[in-house]
Amino acid sequence: MARSGIRFVGLQGAIKGLKDATGKINTKAFNGMEDGGQSVKADSQAMVPYEFGDLFNSVVTEGDEKRGEVQIAYEDRKAFFVHENLTARHAPGKQAQFLKKALDRNAKAILENMLRKAHV
Repeated sequence: MARSGIRFVGLQGAIKGLKDATGKINTKAFNGMEDGGQSVKADSQAMVPYEFGDLFNSVVTEGDEKRGEVQIAYEDRKAFFVHENLTARHAPGKQAQFLKKALDRNAKAILENMLRKAHV
């Protein structure tokens, strides 16, 4: 008789095994999200209007695994104005809404990466 790869160790053992697996999956998915945050950061920096000095270097990414989130922010005081001013003219390849567009461009790849990394 063929044996299956499942070993029953009682309800408490099964619950512990599920909790352990869930924790590992969450950590791996979060790592994929952090990777995505770095991609969004790089893409947004490529679109930041450079005529605004320190804006390019003011971007930070910060992850919180417990909350399951990665934040990407530009800390320069001009960031909001430059990001939202749709009427400003910029050099070729530079544009307003640089962070939003980078996130939109990378959203599907981020989710796919999270799923790929979380695969058990």
